[in-house]
Amino acid sequence: MSPRSALVRYHIEAAMVLTAPLAIAGAAGTGSIDHPVARNGAGQPYLPGTSLAGALRAGLPDFGLTEAEVDKLCGGSGEGGHASLLWVEDATLAAAVIEERTGVGIDRVTGAAAPAILYNREVVGAGATTRIRLRVDAPGATTETPPAVNALAGLLTAGLTIGSGTTKGLGRIELADDETVEVRRLSFLSRSETLEALRGGSRIEAAPTDRTAEVMRFTIQWQPVGPVMVRANADGNAIDDLPLVTHVAPERLAFAIPGSSFKGVRAHAEKIVRTVLGTDATSISTGRHDEFNQQLDVPLVHALFGRPAAQGPADGSGKASAADQGKGAVRFSEARSSSTFSRGAWLAIADAARAKDVPRAPATATGAAHPDDGVPSELDAVVRAVATAGFRQGEVEPGMHVAIDRWTGGASESALFSSLEVRLQDWTPLIIELDAARLTRRLGGQAQTAFGAAVFLLLLTIRDFADGWIPIGFAVNRGYGSVCCPEPIVLDISCEFPC
Repeated sequence: MSPRSALVRYHIEAAMVLTAPLAIAGAAGTGSIDHPVARNGAGQPYLPGTSLAGALRAGLPDFGLTEAEVDKLCGGSGEGGHASLLWVEDATLAAAVIEERTGVGIDRVTGAAAPAILYNREVVGAGATTRIRLRVDAPGATTETPPAVNALAGLLTAGLTIGSGTTKGLGRIELADDETVEVRRLSFLSRSETLEALRGGSRIEAAPTDRTAEVMRFTIQWQPVGPVMVRANADGNAIDDLPLVTHVAPERLAFAIPGSSFKGVRAHAEKIVRTVLGTDATSISTGRHDEFNQQLDVPLVHALFGRPAAQGPADGSGKASAADQGKGAVRFSEARSSSTFSRGAWLAIADAARAKDVPRAPATATGAAHPDDGVPSELDAVVRAVATAGFRQGEVEPGMHVAIDRWTGGASESALFSSLEVRLQDWTPLIIELDAARLTRRLGGQAQTAFGAAVFLLLLTIRDFADGWIPIGFAVNRGYGSVCCPEPIVLDISCEFPC
């Protein structure tokens, strides 16, 4: 019988919600956005079936299916290949709010932003909902639920990571509260079953497969020592540097430290390896992407943290080398402030009027008002908006900074700038996951001898972060970004690691 001859079909549905921002690029970038989110013909953000199918195929081996079984389910080309037995529908995202994120590469020699390694992308904020619909054709006249159906149910139950930036905390989608994966069986083995199939089939109790992936998970409770923030890609009105915020619900926001900021600890891991090997990072002279990629090509580090494709000139032209790219084996979560606030309250903070926009007090009957009477300070409106948002004194406050003229010793002209400093103490924990199978693949023929060294390198890096040696976020050279870990790190190992 042909692999496409199916007498039994399974429909799988699940109501799911984004628990982290989602980045799936659609059309080519325009204007200031390099990677806009994918939108359907009605202009709605959505999950393309191709992206969903790729995420499912990548995740199924972690739920009991062999590579041969995955190939049989998902199809393939070449001799003996056939179309996929798994059908995946596009999934529209409801209650979706679009955010903008900025990314930049750091030159390992200068410590400043690497030339031409700057991009803006749109993401769909957390809290958007969708419904995943799958269909599995089961060849032959079987009455038993195929292992592939149970594996898919297990994968959806455990949650998916999908889209770009998944190792930086993006793209996490999980079952909505109080929801389960619904599986319906449509059989065409008899006349009565065919009639039942036309009415929608019969609901069956699937047995979701448990995850079998070999994962080392670190849960790190951390606190800021001083101000900590990641700069948003847009300035405020009265404030120059605003902290990044993200949606936790359509109308609720929280301050965010993206996984990309935590993933910046890779630079510290590179320092450790370069110190041991006695090597230096290569300088970037022409602004080409491949020069920046050469700085990332450090033994063990690229296997843990990944390495982008080699490219040609800075404009992105040129041919990428598949051998020089690969997703890393370590995934970092995104951290958010436990305190949340309304979207309206945040807009009031960002749009607070500058002092020059506030009218002066009128003159009194006895004469003109004092020049400062009735004129609020530059940041009064911001302070009021912060208090209205529900923050206590000292948790979120504007800070003024000025550059000093090296000749006069006074304030440098036109060099005054402000930041909205976030000093909140309660944040969601940082979760770091190491995928043993992916690390083994990334190390290739050196896995047997290098696996333990790679894990030990990650442990050293996490230790140094916990000891407060690695600041995170914006303006770390100006006193921001220092963190500490007041509680022991929780380590959960799902298997016996080969090291």
